[in-house]
Amino acid sequence: MSTQATVDDVVEQVQQGIKDRQLARLDNIARRMVEAEAEVTNFLRTIRKRRHMMFYVNASSIAERKPSLQLSVRAHGVQCGRVELTGSKDRPFTPLHHESVFPGCWEASGATSLPWKHPSVRKYLERAEEVARTSAVATREAAVEAATIRSIRRDRRQWRYQALVRYPARTNLGVPYQLPVPIRARGGAGRLLGDGAGHTDLLTRKGLGRSSRLRVLELKGPRAGDVSASLDQAVAYAAALRTLMTRGEWYPKLLGYPKYVPPLEATAVVADSKKARAEIRDALESLSRSIATFPELRLSALFYRWEPAASGRIEITHEQGPA
Repeated sequence: MSTQATVDDVVEQVQQGIKDRQLARLDNIARRMVEAEAEVTNFLRTIRKRRHMMFYVNASSIAERKPSLQLSVRAHGVQCGRVELTGSKDRPFTPLHHESVFPGCWEASGATSLPWKHPSVRKYLERAEEVARTSAVATREAAVEAATIRSIRRDRRQWRYQALVRYPARTNLGVPYQLPVPIRARGGAGRLLGDGAGHTDLLTRKGLGRSSRLRVLELKGPRAGDVSASLDQAVAYAAALRTLMTRGEWYPKLLGYPKYVPPLEATAVVADSKKARAEIRDALESLSRSIATFPELRLSALFYRWEPAASGRIEITHEQGPA
């Protein structure tokens, strides 16, 4: 069933849900992230990446200026630890969820952390990768997100003229991060906004030069039950992002648009099925009925096929735009 919301309905809810205190906090995060770009780039040069491992930046930790910068380490999208980029060469690694999600993978009994280059860390990451690829956690949305990131980076055919928005934005060393926004989208019309701040799933730059768009991807796992609301959520985050991008120079710089604010595109990314295509088609029709408050917004959906236990590769099987 479609949520029957229009773009104007969603924009109104977003505007009503944004609080000044949230905007002030996010302004501070964006400013500090831009100021820390050179430092983070230097840190990233010192880290040797491993197969199927991804680093994510915690935006709040940068803004809070903790004693050391921490990167989340994920195996197929599932967090398995963190590495601290300190002034020393040790780069301490701390395993996370090794008792619940990755039991038996951490062999360094009694050690809460080890240097990043330690052989036990390498063994742990290899085992965590196998668990994340083959166990029940492989069906989670985080694993789909990781597969999508790999696909955007490597598959030029599926993602032509698109690039992942990373941090720092203007370097090949940049890593994925989830941009904090002043609303939390939870579902369809009437229950779209939750309390407090949320974050976008993935952002890409789509197109070339001044014709490019900033694309908000709202990903749903293969077992998600709220496919019909995924496009509403993407629109909500796009509307919140537009508010942030027009507040000052920090957000455009952070997202790789230092000289202008780009138009946006809201995109649902869902598992392909006849039912999903019908639900997304209804949502596109409903949202497009009234779009006066956000006329430059483009709506779209991507449908995927994914085999996590095999190659972990995600394939975009169909793209859908407004009716």
